[in-house]
Amino acid sequence: MSDNALELWHVSRRLGDFELRDVNLTLPKGCILGLVGENGAGKSTTIRLLTGELWPDSGTVSVLDAEPGSPDFRSVKERLGVVPDDAWFPEILNARQVGTMMAMTYESWDAELYESYLARFALPREKNFKDYSRGMRMKLAIAVALAHRPEVLLLDE
Repeated sequence: MSDNALELWHVSRRLGDFELRDVNLTLPKGCILGLVGENGAGKSTTIRLLTGELWPDSGTVSVLDAEPGSPDFRSVKERLGVVPDDAWFPEILNARQVGTMMAMTYESWDAELYESYLARFALPREKNFKDYSRGMRMKLAIAVALAHRPEVLLLDE
């Protein structure tokens, strides 16, 4: 068992004209890492590789000792909190309903913690997601990402 939360070894991925090339990254458990770079540098692509949304063309990706796509990765996803660069939930749902949906998604969902984040972020529970401002949408995504007490938190912008 590794002491690393994240590992990328010689990872490359081509997407159209863009290429992420030979990335090596190791993040020990308990540490914080910020990827900083220009738009199009590959930050979001790296996060998508870590979550299993994309597969590397070459190299190895490991998150909490499991490779995305492996049988072990389903349980690892339970231990990940992800905030994408553009929060998305069904537009007709409100924050209360999002919490109900997430409770069916995560075994470790903590409804009381989720409600505390909604209060802390001053998010209206009954307002539909489509009527949220961009800032409110991002706060809701953060509340969702934190409410199941993840071991690894991936924040995209």
